[in-house]
Amino acid sequence: MAQFRYIGFQRKTRSFPMQVLGFIVGLVVLGVSLVLGAFVLTALLSFLLIVAVVIGIRLWWVKRKISSAAVNDEYIDAEYRVVQDNNNGTHRHKTDS
Repeated sequence: MAQFRYIGFQRKTRSFPMQVLGFIVGLVVLGVSLVLGAFVLTALLSFLLIVAVVIGIRLWWVKRKISSAAVNDEYIDAEYRVVQDNNNGTHRHKTDS
């Protein structure tokens, strides 16, 4: 079984100007990351807002169609045609005899 040894990184002391330059580069990278992240977050939230508005309008439209159809459910207007008349115009009722 192979054994792994931890090799620690020995840090060389850097000069003060290199430390300042590293700090400035770090701040620039952090700033660019924050700005790009803000743009991506804004785009994502805008997209989600548009999707929510579209779904809301669609649900409102369907609800309006259903409620307008339910208002006129008292009478059903229809045409019909008698195909075969078995009663010959008379009605028979069962009588208790």
